[in-house]
Amino acid sequence: MHKLHKCPILRGCSLLLILALFAPQQARAQDRAASTYQEAYDLVLDESWAAAADKLQTVIRQFGESDWADDAQYWRCYVRDKLGNGAEQTFRCYQQFVDAYGRSKWADDARTNMVQLGQQLVRAGKPEYGAIIRSFQKNEDEEVALTALYALQNIGDEQALSAILNLFDNSNNTNIRGKIVYILGDFDTPRVIPKLAEIARTDASSSVRKNAVYALGNRDEKEAATALQQIIKSDADTEVRKSALYALGNMDRSDMMTFLAEVARTDANTELAKAAAYALGNMDGSNVIQALESVLQNARSTEVRKAALYAIGNHDGAASLSVLRTAAARDGDTELQKAAVYAIGNVDGDEAAQALQSIFEASKTREVRKAALYAIGNTDGGQAQEFLRATAINESDTELAKSAVYALGNNLRDSEIPKAMLEVLRQAKHAEVRKAALYAIGNEDSKEAVDALSSIVQDEKNPDMRRFAIQALGNTENEAAVAVLGKVARTDSDVRVKKAAVTALGQIGTPAAQEILLEILKGSN
Repeated sequence: MHKLHKCPILRGCSLLLILALFAPQQARAQDRAASTYQEAYDLVLDESWAAAADKLQTVIRQFGESDWADDAQYWRCYVRDKLGNGAEQTFRCYQQFVDAYGRSKWADDARTNMVQLGQQLVRAGKPEYGAIIRSFQKNEDEEVALTALYALQNIGDEQALSAILNLFDNSNNTNIRGKIVYILGDFDTPRVIPKLAEIARTDASSSVRKNAVYALGNRDEKEAATALQQIIKSDADTEVRKSALYALGNMDRSDMMTFLAEVARTDANTELAKAAAYALGNMDGSNVIQALESVLQNARSTEVRKAALYAIGNHDGAASLSVLRTAAARDGDTELQKAAVYAIGNVDGDEAAQALQSIFEASKTREVRKAALYAIGNTDGGQAQEFLRATAINESDTELAKSAVYALGNNLRDSEIPKAMLEVLRQAKHAEVRKAALYAIGNEDSKEAVDALSSIVQDEKNPDMRRFAIQALGNTENEAAVAVLGKVARTDSDVRVKKAAVTALGQIGTPAAQEILLEILKGSN
């Protein structure tokens, strides 16, 4: 029989092993609940109603106390309707759901479905359900009142619009008034624009005013754009005016470009001016870059000019790249230079990647060079990867070399990270850079990552590096790491390394990992 080694991990060994053995169980139970619910939900999406009903019942029976219980209960009612179980039975199912899970994210949907089913039952000669629906509409409880609103929205005619307008004018409930505003925006009639504009300017609630602004922004009419302009020029609070700026930008009306540029350049409120720059950047057209460049040159504050740079970066093409390269090369304001560099990273194409490499090599400012590395990490192509790999290995500045590692990790596909980072780890000049490469491998949970980390654990002479590699192995939670961790936990000469291996086995928590922990625990007694 194999002789178990005594555990030399001081007096805390037994407690550490016990905690490592049982800590993962609760998390795994939640994972099983989530997995089972996802299987049921996939069946709902596939419209496999009978199979979905069985799987949902499994979730309810086995995981009735989990975070997924209310989701499963709601979809069980929904599936019953699809299976033709009868309107009354389905209505009662939803009613029980609402009673039990009145605060669920599905509660409003359930109440809406109850209204629709109740209307069917009334038409089928069951007037008692009409009384239930009327009680919904009279009830002061906001969630029930919202159900009545959604039912009115589905009617969608002038009579319903008048009813909704009347309800808005007579309601003191802020949440309901906000929902009404959204519903008003869906009515295809010019009657709603003056009402939305009035609400946006005068309602007592900031959230309701913002909802009215969003509703106006979803309209195509010139009158809606004009109303948003008036709100921006008014003395409304800043958040409402910012919302109006974004809404105006999303309308993408070329006749509003000059107005937005003027606000960005001249408004004394920095937050509003920044919002105007971003809104301008959301627009299309040949004149957008020119308008944003005018903001970059003439805005009152650095923050607004940075916003203009980011907005320019959201537009591809030679014109935007030219403006950004000029700004990145202009000495004197590091923050603006960095903003220009990051903006270049958002521009697609080989020219942008080449521009960033040139900036890294030419700049004398470390912060600008770091920004260039991170921006290169956001570009596509093998050329960027090779540049970052070489910088991580050869750069004499430790901070810049580490930044190259992080940028390289962002640029690689998950499957490529272990091999590339192992190469950096083997060749890099600085211990901190090697450690950064190791952590990048540890963020993956693939077999390739486990193999790379295992080779470090077995070959590395530095105990700190071995310990970091072991911690990374634990973070993978991969069964393939158990064997090497077990060997280290039993035989490594460094106590801290052995403790790290024990903890990592507890993180993985599989039966094989638990068996090794139990063996070590027995051997330590």
